[in-house]
Amino acid sequence: MVAHSWNPYIMITVEESILIDRPPEQVFARLASFGNRASWTVEVLEETQSPPGAIHIGTRVTQVYNIFGGRVRITSQITELEPDRKLTLRSTPETLPSLQWTYLLEPVVDGTRLTIFVQIDLRGAIILSLLRPLVAWRRRTGVRKRLQNLKRVMESR
Repeated sequence: MVAHSWNPYIMITVEESILIDRPPEQVFARLASFGNRASWTVEVLEETQSPPGAIHIGTRVTQVYNIFGGRVRITSQITELEPDRKLTLRSTPETLPSLQWTYLLEPVVDGTRLTIFVQIDLRGAIILSLLRPLVAWRRRTGVRKRLQNLKRVMESR
C-alpha cells in the first residue's frame, strides 16, 4: 500500500468495511450519485458534479462540509472508475489537506462488502499536522458513521 512509504506523521490512512444487504450495482449507483450524499453523509451540506450526467474519469465533484462547525469546500476528481467495483476520488491540488477516497465493492453471498480507504496527506497543512490525532480520530469515526448510515438507507428500501 502506498501509504506505508509515506511519513506516518504526515499521512493519515483510514480503512473501514461494512456488509450491505444489496447487490454491488445498487451500492455503486448510490455511491456514484453525487448530489445525493446528504441522505447518508451528515457532514456534506452541498454537493455538485461537473459535468452533470454519467460520471467518468475526470468528473469533478465539489462538496461543502461542516467540519468543526465551519464550512469547508473540497473539490475532487474521479481518478479510478470500475463500475460496480471501484471508485476513487482525489482532491484537486488547491485543496489542503490532500485527500483520496477509494470505495471498493466486493460481491458476497448476502450482498456487498463495501470498504472505504481514506488517505489524508497533511503536508502543507501545518495547523492540521499539529492536530493529527484529532483529525485521524474524526476521520475514522466519520467513515464508520457514513458506512452505518449508508447501510441503513440502502437496506430500508
